[in-house]
Amino acid sequence: MGNRSKLQALDHIRFGLPNRDAAYLQFDQELVKKYEKYRFETDVAADKLAIFIKENPQQGWGLFEQALAGGINNIANAPEEFRSFFERESVPDWLDWQQLERASAAIWRPGNLTLIIAAQASMIATYIAPQASQSMDRTGEQMVRTEGRGIETATWFAQATKPGNMKLGKEGYKLSVRVRLIHAFVRINLAKVEWNYEALGLPLNQERNATAIAFTFSSVFIDAARKVGTHYNKTEREDIYAFWRYMGYLLGAPEALLMKNEEQARTQCALMALTDLPPDAEGQCLTKLFTEQTPKLDDALIKVASPSAAKFIKSGPAFHALKYAITRRMFGDKISDQLAIPRSALWRLILSSSTPFLYFFDQGKKYLGSQNSARKSAIARIDKTLNTIYEETGDTGKLIDNS
Repeated sequence: MGNRSKLQALDHIRFGLPNRDAAYLQFDQELVKKYEKYRFETDVAADKLAIFIKENPQQGWGLFEQALAGGINNIANAPEEFRSFFERESVPDWLDWQQLERASAAIWRPGNLTLIIAAQASMIATYIAPQASQSMDRTGEQMVRTEGRGIETATWFAQATKPGNMKLGKEGYKLSVRVRLIHAFVRINLAKVEWNYEALGLPLNQERNATAIAFTFSSVFIDAARKVGTHYNKTEREDIYAFWRYMGYLLGAPEALLMKNEEQARTQCALMALTDLPPDAEGQCLTKLFTEQTPKLDDALIKVASPSAAKFIKSGPAFHALKYAITRRMFGDKISDQLAIPRSALWRLILSSSTPFLYFFDQGKKYLGSQNSARKSAIARIDKTLNTIYEETGDTGKLIDNS
């Protein structure tokens, strides 16, 4: 209850957007208005369900797991909190399952590099904005359970992007819906700590819910893949954006702010870059932790890439330097310096020299293989990756709510 009253007390706040005047001059005014509005709104349906579960844990978790597996319609007389939260199990009119299938195959076309891109680009991208880094620092989960959170994120990403895995009852769908609820628990916990509402809006707000979809795992992933040799054409890019648009829908993001295509996503990214504060000390700390404090996950990814190489290449300073170099190549010097990412002339040269080879290899897979073979390859690679992560870490990667 304390969380709800605190949020209600902040209802009058509608200011604090950094570079607000410039935003209205450079971007469509209606978009900026939405951006401001949703900075001070949260996913109400998820918040209400989280409160219900905290007050009725045994009943709440039981009903949640039941609805997650079989759908809300299979629960007779479900409480209103559940009916409201699970409204989004209804598939939106704009969703094209075949487009999502193509997107999944495209996302995994970089092969063994896919999870590296997701980790060293998309995951690190979440540390750029203080809205995210501050929330992770305040809850402490990412700081204390760095590797555990890394394994959970890798598992969620792999399961969600596995072809066919985002339909009701499938593992990708279930993990994604669980992420939405976990975010609500995080908001409850953050209501108890110091927070710069004026500059950051509400913690895990609806603007960030939608904008992060346009940025981290879509635009950032596409751009990062290109820098390591995987070039997506316009159709492939639109497929990937459509996939993450549906992800945003499942995560409870406002449809009015969810991107519909690449142009809208790029515009939102530009507006975010203008109005976000620069990376902070917490973002620097999280970047260092995530790069250097995931030894078992590192060894698993090395083994997936090359079982023979895994016999003599292990997680350590040299591999960390490679990870940092990949991140610096993906984000460029300005953001990398703001995140205190070290430089490595040697790894920079190696990455630059290998990219043309990786490009020709990628184009060969793209034009010589069929869509069906790409789908089968993605599924096989994901299964192998998840099995190897479990073998090396003993962690199933199941999301922990820690509410």
